[in-house]
Amino acid sequence: MKNPVNMLQSVGYISPSGISSKKPNSQAGMDKYNLYRDEKKIVKEAFKNLGKNIDWTDDAVQKQIKIFARKVIETTQTELEAQNLLEQFLPVEELEPGETFVLREVHGINIWEGSYGASVRMSRPQFTEFTVSTNLKEVGIHIDLTQVRTGKYSPSELANYASNLITVWRNRLLFVTTLAGMTQFQSSGSQFQSGAGVGFGTMDAAINLITDEQDVQVIVGRRNAVHKLSNMSGWSDTAKDQFQRDGQVGWYAGIPVIKVNSFTDPDYGIVYPMPDDELWLFSSLPAGRIAIADRLRTGQETILSNEALNIYMRFDDGIGIFRPNRIARLAELT
Repeated sequence: MKNPVNMLQSVGYISPSGISSKKPNSQAGMDKYNLYRDEKKIVKEAFKNLGKNIDWTDDAVQKQIKIFARKVIETTQTELEAQNLLEQFLPVEELEPGETFVLREVHGINIWEGSYGASVRMSRPQFTEFTVSTNLKEVGIHIDLTQVRTGKYSPSELANYASNLITVWRNRLLFVTTLAGMTQFQSSGSQFQSGAGVGFGTMDAAINLITDEQDVQVIVGRRNAVHKLSNMSGWSDTAKDQFQRDGQVGWYAGIPVIKVNSFTDPDYGIVYPMPDDELWLFSSLPAGRIAIADRLRTGQETILSNEALNIYMRFDDGIGIFRPNRIARLAELT
């Protein structure tokens, strides 16, 4: 992690642009805007070449629709492989659909003080077994074929939104479902630290919640929490200048700080990968595993008789936390 600025710009990529005709301001956003615009022109031209009165059951028309749908599925697959934020926190295990990940940790081997000539006392190794199973999830996109024909949709734009939705789901699975269900991370738990009056002492107390067997690998939070970190009193003028230049804290005590984003989905409302007044600290030793079966397990499209297109994407994933003491929750930041 030699370049914290670039790392912060790329790693925390879970905020979709949505589907909009407005021109974005950033260069990266402009590149996407141009890509979506060009793809829409190509799609519109392809259908225009098929004639004015399109028969949706015609083989040539069906082929063009399938090209569009497969582009959405394949691009979603590619983006998922490139932007999985959770891989910064926990190792990812690739499984086959329906397979269960099994981790066996050996223990029970002892050391005794002995004397020369005496028989060696033996230990019988034992195993602790941890498992992670995957569950099927689905994303379905329903599109009117007339809107595809007239260039209303870009395959990459639909794929970008779908991949971001899946990525946020996986972050929610970790931060909200798995961790929120464990007593160690609740207000009276061993891995919980109140961030009231956040300062260097509070941060150090949170770091100390992760035991001495490992170092903290990453600190992660949403913008509000990261902003509070940069506003702590006591930073040097050099550090303050860097915050002004980079927009946020890039490192704390040699630990990279990653900002994640939330977004509002038109169907599901506000999607929170994690609360906005918390920082989470992950150790360099894995606290658990993420299990993913083939990223997108299957992808298929169905052309309906009522001039509509359904695109289905199914994926399997699961998360298991085996060592809660390797994660710390700094909450209630004020």
